[in-house]
Amino acid sequence: MLHHVVVGSGPTVTFFLHGFLGSGRNLSALVRRYTDARPDRRAVQVDLPGHGRSPSLPPRADLKTAARQLIELADQLGAERFDIVGHSLGGRVGLALVDEAADRVNHVDLLDITPGSTHHLPVGHVINPLLAAPEDTPDRQAMHRFFLESGLTAAFTDWLLMNLERDGDRFRWRIDRRRLAEFHQRHGNADLWTVVETHPTKIRALRGSDSKYLSDEDVARLERLGIEVLTVANAGHFLHAENLDGTFEALMKPRD
Repeated sequence: MLHHVVVGSGPTVTFFLHGFLGSGRNLSALVRRYTDARPDRRAVQVDLPGHGRSPSLPPRADLKTAARQLIELADQLGAERFDIVGHSLGGRVGLALVDEAADRVNHVDLLDITPGSTHHLPVGHVINPLLAAPEDTPDRQAMHRFFLESGLTAAFTDWLLMNLERDGDRFRWRIDRRRLAEFHQRHGNADLWTVVETHPTKIRALRGSDSKYLSDEDVARLERLGIEVLTVANAGHFLHAENLDGTFEALMKPRD
């Protein structure tokens, strides 16, 4: 079973899905705001397959693999229908889930991600340093220095090192880095515009004002389909961390 945390006790389930190399706890602050404002909701913070404390990805896993595992989790939780709030990779998994089981998904809120190919986006720059990093280090600072010397920013490095865990007197990766790199290649190739075009009434998009993950061309294409796009001011790709208030207000806006 995918590792998950349930917040709230309302009858309606909303799955909160994190981005690539993240975990469910990345969305904790947004989830708390959401469930405080919506007592009718039960929020499920999921560690996606291969991420956080969920089981490793199977060989040749793709977005459909992740979507099917989420359907299994929904079954285990007794959630016949549900909503999805998905950041980055989580939004793409949400679209794949619509493709797999449209009758079970009420709505998807995409947090700063394109439905098209993602290979041009900045997150891809982490793959080579991640694969080149040591298997373990005596302290987190040593791994931190490695990524800074590889050209990653301090903020991005701190986020990446959330995937380290202590093992005796060493720090080791709790993720299968090679399998995740392979997964990133496959999911980045996926073009999900057909899903969006087939189910536009289920979808809404939020984007950070300073982010490149949802281009102006993407926005125009979404809006031609009648899909609402909300821009969160003073925020980049990690909009829920950089402007929590603005992201929460956009998420709570009544759907058109």
